[in-house]
Amino acid sequence: MQEEKTTPKVIRVVAAVIVRGGRICATQRGSGAYKDGWEFPGGKVEPGETPAEALVREIREELDVLVEVGAPLVTVEHDYPGFHLSMDCFWCTLPEHAADRTEIGEDRAGDGAALAGNWPDRTGNGAELAGYGPEASGPQQPRLLEHEALRWLTPAQLWDVDWLPADVKVVQAIERAMRGEMPEELFDVCDVNGLPTGEVVTRSAAHRDGILHRTAHIWVIRREGDRIRVLLQKRSMDKDSFPGMYDTSSAGHIQAGDEPLVSAQRELEEELGIRALPEDLHFAGNCRITFEGIFHGSLFREDEIVYLYVYERPVRTEDIHIQEEELECVEWFDLEDVVREVSQGTDRMCVPPEGLELLEGYLERSGSHL
Repeated sequence: MQEEKTTPKVIRVVAAVIVRGGRICATQRGSGAYKDGWEFPGGKVEPGETPAEALVREIREELDVLVEVGAPLVTVEHDYPGFHLSMDCFWCTLPEHAADRTEIGEDRAGDGAALAGNWPDRTGNGAELAGYGPEASGPQQPRLLEHEALRWLTPAQLWDVDWLPADVKVVQAIERAMRGEMPEELFDVCDVNGLPTGEVVTRSAAHRDGILHRTAHIWVIRREGDRIRVLLQKRSMDKDSFPGMYDTSSAGHIQAGDEPLVSAQRELEEELGIRALPEDLHFAGNCRITFEGIFHGSLFREDEIVYLYVYERPVRTEDIHIQEEELECVEWFDLEDVVREVSQGTDRMCVPPEGLELLEGYLERSGSHL
């Protein structure tokens, strides 16, 4: 008899990467199964709390200081014996005086604005961590209410302590940030009109929680007499959703702080090697796409506002240079066939019907009819 597999319990937590005086705060657990292991302070998100609110509360409870939550750094997914840990990690600072903040949790959007005076950009990516002064300043001094030890580590000392397994991944993300690399993609949270709210979220958290964000989709088309041909990309088997399926010509997330048109140009060049001028991309409209499914054994939630563009300049298949880590290949299809197959349901295409409707509307307005 085959043993039934059980889904591990998921524990969602937040962690603070507190930076002060060129150093990062590390705390040593004082009790429990992982006693004596080193971690970034934080804790569980309670029902009704935002991650930033939870982090402010947890740091107050653990260290008796008021933390200022900045931009997301990384979302860590890690399997411990008996449970799965999902940990949202944020860059944080300690205001010089707790009274500097008029309300606990104020500016909880976490878009990096709180770090703007220290970090090189609004993403708070830590590239200039080593440039801070050598000592912490200001009267806010952490008190150990739950941990048994605390250390302020310089970048060179990050591996001087025995980090817990999930926190090892956070240290690796910090190192990538200090090298100027993006530890994880960051998206602007947006409203139903596609306007950024001021909050920023990691890619992992957006797809874990179904948080509304923005994407840019580009249809590459060509007209052959009365026929409309569209270019579809076949997604890599490593993609976190719809692996190995045919999709819109080019598409990608709009990174935090970016504009839709700029993102569309970048995606088209990165994925297909097509360099488009702004005037080459014709805006066809916006739509909202929502989806929930299981991929690679994990729940994936999509909730996005699409900015859709059409590219009609001549493109030869042999001139396309695909991004091999993202795509397997590209292929031309008759638009009629794509519309029919998507409407009937298919196991080889994941083309969003909403995007097809926008494309058809664009063609009708430009005098082409299916």
